[in-house]
Order: sequence, then structure tokens, then C-alpha cells
Amino acid sequence: NEGSNPCILLKTTNQGELISADNSIKGYDTFNDVKVYLYLEFERKPQNVKVRDREGVSDNTSVKGNRIALIAGFNNGSTSEIKIRYGLSYISTEQAGKNLQNDISGWDLNELSDKARAKWNSVLSKIEIEGGSENQRIVFYTSLYRCFERMCDITEDGQYFSTWSDKTEPSNDTAFYTDDWVWDTHLALHPLQVILNPDKQDEKISSYIRMARQSGWMPTFPTISGDNHAMNGNHSAAVFLDAWNKVINNFNLEEAYF
Repeated sequence: NEGSNPCILLKTTNQGELISADNSIKGYDTFNDVKVYLYLEFERKPQNVKVRDREGVSDNTSVKGNRIALIAGFNNGSTSEIKIRYGLSYISTEQAGKNLQNDISGWDLNELSDKARAKWNSVLSKIEIEGGSENQRIVFYTSLYRCFERMCDITEDGQYFSTWSDKTEPSNDTAFYTDDWVWDTHLALHPLQVILNPDKQDEKISSYIRMARQSGWMPTFPTISGDNHAMNGNHSAAVFLDAWNKVINNFNLEEAYF
């Protein structure tokens, strides 16, 4: 409402926990039985904190349960701007805090935006095009941008949480990737990544092999919470074969026959 002090509401969608201390909030939510940990910081300390659960709203600073919420209230003061930064982890709230510092160590939004823009320009400039209209070039680079949506690297400081073994595993010298809608990405996306990022493609295939090694079965549709079994067939075999035929062969081919 006009004239009222601002507040920030964080809530879980499933079973979780939220804890407020000073200018930070930590906790977790649960997605398909996998915990996603949060470490969040405000640039300034909230004036007050309340929690909401099935019993209603109270003045506690922590809450645990299903579909719970934490409300951080602020004074308008001289500015209504509230800066927030946060880190996520599949390992722990402590690791989420480390991930935050690794990725966003300051509060300057323009600096962060410039770094992100430079990173994306480096990625997208691997392909240069000629001709076409401005709209056609926009469509092309927008589509290329989306080609980097999957697979996702979930390595955190040399380790990763594996739903395949239900524990934190060392990544050693190879990043761990998951979340691959391989029933259609095998057609064009994986062959494109063989050309653009052969080293990372080798790591993605090695990640498939790790999943099979840890679970006893080659996944058909790997996600962060396990094998989705969304489509019939063995589409990953086409990914392996295409990469091997194009001289990406650092992965263990014999083990890939799982």
C-alpha cells in the first residue's frame, strides 16, 4: 500500500526450512525429494522478521514445514531500494554461501551486468553470420543463446550432489552435467555442441557414464532428481556415437555400453 514499508516474502513450494539471522536468510526447499539449499543476503538488515506456517503469522525468526514462508520487513528510510543477492546449492547452505561469494562478491548491479554481458558475448561470438535482416540475426542469436540452456553443470567447488548415488561425489578433473532432454536434444543440439564445445561435450558424455556407474543403469532422460523416463528409446546412444565418430573419445566407450 502507498506509504507502507516494503517487505520481502520468501516461501517454499514443498517441505523446507528458512532461518533468518542479521541480514541473511538460509534454508532449503525440496523438489522431487532433492533438497535445494539457499543462502541469501540483504544489503541492509531487516527491521523485523516474521514467519508464516499453517498456524498463521508469528514473530519467530525460523520456520520449518511444508509451504512455509518468511517475511522480512524494512523501513523506507531515505530510499526504497533493497538490494538482495543469493546463492544456491544442492550440497548445503554453507556451500550455497560459498557459491554466492564465488559468483556475486559485490553489490554493484552494473558491474555484474557487464560481466554477464561480456561472458555471453564471448559464448555467442563463436558463430559469426553474414547477410540477412536485423530480425533474422536476432532470431539466430536468440536461438543460439537458448542452445546453452542444457546440459547444466552442477559442480560446486570440486564436488556435486548425485541423485544417482544419493550423496555428494567428488568431481575430480571432470565437471558433472545433468538435466538433458535427450529425446530431442540428440537430434541437433548435441551435434552442434560437438562443433562448438568439444571439451565440454566430452564431459557431458562422461557425466552420463557416471550416472550409469552410480545407479547401475544408463539414464534415458537425466534430471537433477534422477531419470525422468519421459520417452521410450535409447537416445543417448546416438549422442555417444556421433561424438565418437567426430573424434571426441576421451570418455570410456566400453563403459558407455551399460
